[in-house]
Amino acid sequence: MSLFRQLTPVKIVLLAATLVGVFFVVYSPHFSYPFPFHIDEWHHIDQSILLGSYGDYFDRLRVDLEARPNSFEIGFHLFLLLLSLIVNVPTTLQFMPGLWAVLTASVLFYTTYKLTRGNFLAAWLAIIFFASIKSNVNLTGLWFFTPLTFAAPFLFLYMYLFSEGLLRQDKRMVLGSLAIMVFLIPTHSVSLLFALPALTMYGLFYWRYILSEWKFFWIFLVIPVAGFIFFKDALGLAWGEAFVHFAQGIQFPYGWGVLELNNSLFEVYTLVGVVFAFAGVVLITMKPERWRFLLYLLWPLNAFILIVLFRATGISFLAPFQRNLYYLALGLPVLSGVGAAHLITFTSEQFKRFLSSAKDIEYITKVLTVGVVMVTVLFSFVSYYEVPAGLELYQPINKADYAALQFLAQQPPGHVLASPFVSTAVFSVSGMRPLATVFFDSQFRGITEQFFVVDCEQKNALLQGVEERLYIISQRALTCGWNTIYNDDDYIYQIN
Repeated sequence: MSLFRQLTPVKIVLLAATLVGVFFVVYSPHFSYPFPFHIDEWHHIDQSILLGSYGDYFDRLRVDLEARPNSFEIGFHLFLLLLSLIVNVPTTLQFMPGLWAVLTASVLFYTTYKLTRGNFLAAWLAIIFFASIKSNVNLTGLWFFTPLTFAAPFLFLYMYLFSEGLLRQDKRMVLGSLAIMVFLIPTHSVSLLFALPALTMYGLFYWRYILSEWKFFWIFLVIPVAGFIFFKDALGLAWGEAFVHFAQGIQFPYGWGVLELNNSLFEVYTLVGVVFAFAGVVLITMKPERWRFLLYLLWPLNAFILIVLFRATGISFLAPFQRNLYYLALGLPVLSGVGAAHLITFTSEQFKRFLSSAKDIEYITKVLTVGVVMVTVLFSFVSYYEVPAGLELYQPINKADYAALQFLAQQPPGHVLASPFVSTAVFSVSGMRPLATVFFDSQFRGITEQFFVVDCEQKNALLQGVEERLYIISQRALTCGWNTIYNDDDYIYQIN
């Protein structure tokens, strides 16, 4: 029986309205800004353009992998490349976080509904807790369309299929989870790597079944073999070198991130969500069907242990600390939803000791349900837009910058010198190479950081030795004797 046939019309309308609400909550930062917020988003657009030139992409990938060995994201870049065949990605990407959040919330609802054997309230509340997960420019999150958010629905799916596949001894579900895991290796490998301890521990509870079907389960060797071969070939390494690089690549020491802070879970997940998740853990362990939720108990425990190890050793294993913290948050909505729903049921059952009337018990249950829903919605979103100081959203470019870059796209090829933030959008919009960006291209960052704060004499000194065509983009007029080719809010100067 399909899911929609199991739901009443009222529940279908409520679910649809909630998913629309999820879109607008996640999209809301873009109400006044039509471009990608995060430098990572612009970088991935760049990578998707390079993927159209196969050799250029892998040349750049090797450079990225040398610096950040977990940069296996070709699947995400392929998605953006295919998207670019239909729409203009720099201006359309603003909608993708909201749309993808709806997709993820739909998968979360479906898997939670199935996991709880048809508990609509638990599955619906899981959506609310998921939508309330906060974002910032350090931890990233739902506001940004990055490989982390792209992988989220697949993460929920493979967890569910692996959990139910072993529980039901259903090989098709196990194969489905395996297929998703293999897909994530070149798409966002850390969305699989971080969960390996939890998946392994869960598998040990079913060791007899796995051992009896060893001829089937050996195919799970595909995951490490495929991942390692992809890693080796992408870097162009010999086997021995690849093993060393791989061992280093799954360790993320303090300082790996652009910004290392003493982040707290409450930066991304609300106190009310944590309370209900804790209630969920307690109430689940009291029920006979607790085995159905075992992997969903191991998931946040897995992420929490990795975070504790990072605090103790300064090294985050399998995934960066910032990602492990977000995976911890992603693992909680199911427990929060189940906890809130079970708490209503548990409390109602306690009232049965004092009330004999079925109508009174039904009334109490409705009051409890409305109360829990109101508390959940109110306290989940009251601080939704509160971001730690220094981690507020920034705007790399404005509309005037975008118009200037579109003009530049029509000019003969050359390099571009612009402020570091504007430079992050240069290649995505104009197709020309910036001298440096905020983070990913750093060879000439010193020049770009100095250029716009020194006088014309010093500017010309910095440009000495530049023989190829160079375009300078400035948000104010520069009277340094250069050829002005664009003057409309922004200014573009051509040298050589």
